[in-house]
Amino acid sequence: MTTSLDRNDVVLSCTICSGEFNPGTEGGRCGYIGILPVNFCPTCHAGIMDFAEQEMQGEELVDDKQLELQL
Repeated sequence: MTTSLDRNDVVLSCTICSGEFNPGTEGGRCGYIGILPVNFCPTCHAGIMDFAEQEMQGEELVDDKQLELQL
């Protein structure tokens, strides 16, 4: 008898905090960074997204200052 694995039955370990989470019921992200498999719980995923957004805004500020210096 073959049983299918339901997404709600999967428990993963977060790559950052090592906490266990269920992507089917709690959310979070699973994927790859290059060839490295990664799992991010909802809290760490939100933190990564916030960090990336701040970094992108920082890049815009640097670009604006460089433009001002060129004028």
